[in-house]
Amino acid sequence: MRRVLYVFKVKQTYPNIDIRLTVLAYFQQINNQSANMLSPGFIEMPMTDGIDDECLDRIPAQRAGKPEEIAALAVFLASDDSNYMHGANVFMDGGWVLGRK
Repeated sequence: MRRVLYVFKVKQTYPNIDIRLTVLAYFQQINNQSANMLSPGFIEMPMTDGIDDECLDRIPAQRAGKPEEIAALAVFLASDDSNYMHGANVFMDGGWVLGRK
């Protein structure tokens, strides 16, 4: 099975991205392909050094994610272990989306 993985940093950048993913996954499945999306949150990187703790306090996990955590999920979505996943948008953001109103 061929897999298509989309990674989007900010969900709001692309209006109706969930609907687009659902339609894409449906048509990919017809061709024995899987389409899923990974939506990471705030990640520790050199460009995010110096971000104040106030920003991290808004994340329920109280910390930034690690690149290795995102990589592990991407490897899972690209592996045969995710054969039954189609059209999923996996949020890996420390609970930031759930805590927003």
